[in-house]
Amino acid sequence: MERQIVAVRVRMVPVPADLAEDENKLDHQVTVDLIIDRLTRESVGRHMVFGIYGSPVRDDVAPFLLHPNGKVDFGNNAEPAERFEKCNVRSRRIEVGELATWENDFTDWSLRIIAVQETPELFRS
Repeated sequence: MERQIVAVRVRMVPVPADLAEDENKLDHQVTVDLIIDRLTRESVGRHMVFGIYGSPVRDDVAPFLLHPNGKVDFGNNAEPAERFEKCNVRSRRIEVGELATWENDFTDWSLRIIAVQETPELFRS
């Protein structure tokens, strides 16, 4: 059977148990653009993908690149201690309800996929 490749935008929010009482899960929202196999729902390719961390509603977002190995790079403008983090979404099944993890030098938490939207415009040239 031939592979069916599709571009998707994946939105994830922290599992509430992993947040402090006064934290809003949308402040820690993670959105990434992935290329997946439509049938297996697995991420494909060995390329970096674009993502944002934070709440677009509050204009409080930080763009990042997600490497194939799960390393998150917030770029040269980030504080050195906060530039690199890790997210394993590329090794997870890309479906609403699935869990991924986010890690930094201080803590780690679970993210739940809350939306997977096909984005064919990512393939247009």
